[in-house]
Amino acid sequence: MVVSTTYCQQLFCADSSIRIKYIFGNEGATLYNNTDTSGKNIFTGSFKEGLNVGLALLKTNWGDSMIWAKKIYMNGGSLNSFKGPNGTIICTGIWVGTVNNNELLISKLDTNGKVQWIKRFSLSQNHRAYAASNLTTKNISVTNNAIYFNALFYFNPQQTSGYYNVIAKLDLDGNILWSKGFRVILPKIGGVCYAPVFNNNSVVFAATMTEQPGGILTDAYTVLTRLNDADGSVIESNAYKTIADTLVKGAITSFMNTNPDNSLSLTGTIAIKDIFGNIGNSHFVFNSRIDKNLNPLNNYYYRDNIPFDEQDMYFDFNNQSQHAFLTEDLFKHNDKYFVTFGKDDKILRSRKFNIPSVFSTIYSTSVNLDDKQNLHFLFHYPQGGKQVTEYARISNFAPTGTLGCFGKDTSILTTYPFGLTKQSFTWDNILTNLITGNDVPYTEDTAIVTKELVCKIVSLCDSVHIKGPASACLGKPVRYTVSKNSGCFKNLDWQMDTSFVNIINTEGDSAITISFKKPFTGYLHAAITDCVVKDSLFVTVLPSPVLKIINRDSLLCPGKTIVLKAGPGFVAYKWQDGSTADSLRVNTPGFYKVRGTDNCGLQSADSITVNNTDTSFVLLPTQTICRYDTAFIVLPPDVYNITWQPAGNGIIRNKTLLLYPLQTTSYQIKAERLADCPLTASSNVVIKNCAQVIFIPNAFTPDNNGRNDIFKASTFRPLQAYQLVIYNRYGQKIFETNNLATGWDGNFKGKPQPVGGYTYHCNYQFNGGQPQSEAGYFILIR
Repeated sequence: MVVSTTYCQQLFCADSSIRIKYIFGNEGATLYNNTDTSGKNIFTGSFKEGLNVGLALLKTNWGDSMIWAKKIYMNGGSLNSFKGPNGTIICTGIWVGTVNNNELLISKLDTNGKVQWIKRFSLSQNHRAYAASNLTTKNISVTNNAIYFNALFYFNPQQTSGYYNVIAKLDLDGNILWSKGFRVILPKIGGVCYAPVFNNNSVVFAATMTEQPGGILTDAYTVLTRLNDADGSVIESNAYKTIADTLVKGAITSFMNTNPDNSLSLTGTIAIKDIFGNIGNSHFVFNSRIDKNLNPLNNYYYRDNIPFDEQDMYFDFNNQSQHAFLTEDLFKHNDKYFVTFGKDDKILRSRKFNIPSVFSTIYSTSVNLDDKQNLHFLFHYPQGGKQVTEYARISNFAPTGTLGCFGKDTSILTTYPFGLTKQSFTWDNILTNLITGNDVPYTEDTAIVTKELVCKIVSLCDSVHIKGPASACLGKPVRYTVSKNSGCFKNLDWQMDTSFVNIINTEGDSAITISFKKPFTGYLHAAITDCVVKDSLFVTVLPSPVLKIINRDSLLCPGKTIVLKAGPGFVAYKWQDGSTADSLRVNTPGFYKVRGTDNCGLQSADSITVNNTDTSFVLLPTQTICRYDTAFIVLPPDVYNITWQPAGNGIIRNKTLLLYPLQTTSYQIKAERLADCPLTASSNVVIKNCAQVIFIPNAFTPDNNGRNDIFKASTFRPLQAYQLVIYNRYGQKIFETNNLATGWDGNFKGKPQPVGGYTYHCNYQFNGGQPQSEAGYFILIR
């Protein structure tokens, strides 16, 4: 198999990781980030300026350029934002109303920050408040035609048993299409998770569930409920409890995402039993994959080597079924940790950050993972009487050696599998159409934002080159390497057709070992992630050749030699006698075999049986004919190159030798059955003078060569009467004459008659004699 290569180089690519401080005027703003896959950031959050409280908005690119900044004054603030359809932003927050009567705030803006509508949502009965929680900062998901949110409402802030998980569907204008409230009764306590998801043509939401009989926590688990998208009615509801484990006593979901295959990804924290036998939250993270029918697939939890603050864990997903979480050291809040998981729920990378330390400061944070695997991280702290928002974008190349700017790679988790069971679950109360929405007055204004570049690392990628062997073999491992320039920190991606290629091993992004499943002609590609810089290796893998003995000459003339030749395409040959040339000289009959080994080490064989050629050549030893008649010598059908001596007075037709001797002659005849292997035999023709006075031949050859072309009778005495009639094998009369000088030329009605036997009948009377007749058989030879 030969692999030919063609290289192509494309354009320059640059990318950067960046860390920036953003400070709104006066008292500042607490911002949260929602990434836009087009390379823009839209920050939203709470803004305070004197007595004015409202929504802060800032749009930048992924570098360090601000596009616009706005502030929207109202009696409330936004907590986070989500990218909506058609270039819109859907923001959520809290509307601060009367005491103990908070309401959910939702706003829709375009990507220029222009408000399309702002509404507040509350329970339809008075004195029921929206419960603000850091678990609800990402409580909205948006499709192309609907907005879904998950929120927690309660009758009275002091009555935890009065909590309702509220799931609602809005149209893109903020109108309520349906809402449902789900509640459990003590000793069960149900909590809200992040946003519901549109999955498999229905809506699925997750809820945390604990059971606390007598105030003691005895069980912790997740409940998934599937709703009809048309009206919010329940299709199914299931509890997912952990299988008995020495450590794991429950899995409490904090965030859920739907994947392209309609499976669900859950992530959150593990509940464990403490030294007193009580179940409680831990700082262990878990990931679970649930199929489209809500059956558990694979589950992993991760034990850490530092004490995580389980109350300060933030999660996000991208559209590649990957997700990330951000947390901090329980005792050192300025130590932050990122972990990114792949679509197989295995750890892709982890990072540690150390942010500015202010004594007793509680840091507000958020994390986003975009579809290009970049991490976006914000944290807040007071500085000089203002709230500072610091933003970091860590490109997926994750440069090392930059401790002061972007932290360092660190291994903080160990992976363990665990089991989940699926059990039917019933909510104690379900309410319908229990929320209302009202417009919110607001004032828009531009905002002054200062920025400070903390640090920036640029990845320069302008070359990539694939190297590999010049040949490859079917089914055999072959290793290819790829190199890039030293200033490029971005990852490299291999692209190849896996229907032809089997990937055996990858060595980071610098080398790959593959094998070819079948003959292949095409490209292997290596590209720098998210760049146009790539290299292409054109590969042609041919199947192993099949060994054949080229000359199939299996007959040997005694005393001669033949050469058996093996076909090309092999690096080594071996015949049955141990010889290693590609050919073998043979002078004795027998069985001969050759085996060839190609450059891949694969073998192929062929064989042949050589026999002595047939040397028999038997002819009629003697025949007697009348003078002027024809002698016939029939030769074997498999001989050729026929000659005879004496050479005159003879012709050959269809392996029959016709001789016309005028006297007794001995003929020496030679022929070949195999080239250069002559055969010799002799045959005598005896001539006699026949007593008959009229002569009729036994054959003729109408080939217009001037010899024996006409069939007729001959006589040496005058005739008084004469008639000659000829019949074909069907008894049909085809010739008749009364003229002794006229004979048959082999034609009937102008058409040549076929080779073969014919009969004749001849009536004649010599002068003064008696009438006579003669009949016989003759042959037409062409």
